[in-house]
Amino acid sequence: MDLLGAGSLGVRLHTLGRDLCPRFHVDRVGVRLLCTYAGPATGWLENPQVVRSALGPDGQVARPGAFVRPLERFDVALLKGEAWPGNIGNGVVHRSPAIAKDRMRRLFFSIEAV
Repeated sequence: MDLLGAGSLGVRLHTLGRDLCPRFHVDRVGVRLLCTYAGPATGWLENPQVVRSALGPDGQVARPGAFVRPLERFDVALLKGEAWPGNIGNGVVHRSPAIAKDRMRRLFFSIEAV
């Protein structure tokens, strides 16, 4: 908490059997730690592969030929969001993985400064 200057932390442990955030988006937080323990993990795009003006419900955010970089189970990722100091317009563009209904579940952990 000292590193982030936060008064408290938000901690979540999710078990999901459905898609949570299947569209590419950025978070309006300073930084979020993610770790997936079961099921598919988050995918993200490098900045040069993003069309930021297309962020929203119907936009084509990934440039043609863009590679969605997948996190693997047990990877610990720190995703800087739009609220990180000096990071407006540069938050990590990411999405939750698709979850096949009735066939898999996803267990992931997240922490963010609040």
